[in-house]
Amino acid sequence: MRRLPPLPRPAAAVASTSTPDIVAELGRVLSTRRWNKGSAYKRLSPSVTAAHVADLFRAPVSPLDPATALAFFEWVARRPGFRHTAASHAALLQLLARRRAPANYDKLVLSMISCSGTAEDVREAVDAIQAIRRVGGKRLVLSPKCYNLALRSLLRFDMT
Repeated sequence: MRRLPPLPRPAAAVASTSTPDIVAELGRVLSTRRWNKGSAYKRLSPSVTAAHVADLFRAPVSPLDPATALAFFEWVARRPGFRHTAASHAALLQLLARRRAPANYDKLVLSMISCSGTAEDVREAVDAIQAIRRVGGKRLVLSPKCYNLALRSLLRFDMT
């Protein structure tokens, strides 16, 4: 897959849109063994956004256990009114691929591409796919369906 030219990023897109306090608190809660049994995550859940999830997965300070990250990703997705973005999917995929964690990568990649509504989202999705290929090697091979949907998304935004 050839390297796509970088998209110009507005200054607002470069800066994080999440609150560091919420991300830090989520990191503390998720680092406990029984994070889903306490009341702290229920207290935080109404204020969690997809930007918080992406920042949490990208935080270098306390990298989450891949199984916990995946469980939290799926739990927060079931919350009414919550919708993951391409950035939150990409952050999870990169965390999982770096640790070579077992997961259904095809399902996550298809979901990430499906929720890509802008050229910037598609760019993030393609970057995540390339990171999976680079880090995962032969063990993390994606299906042709993933690549087909990625190519169709690139065509949709005239990014070929």
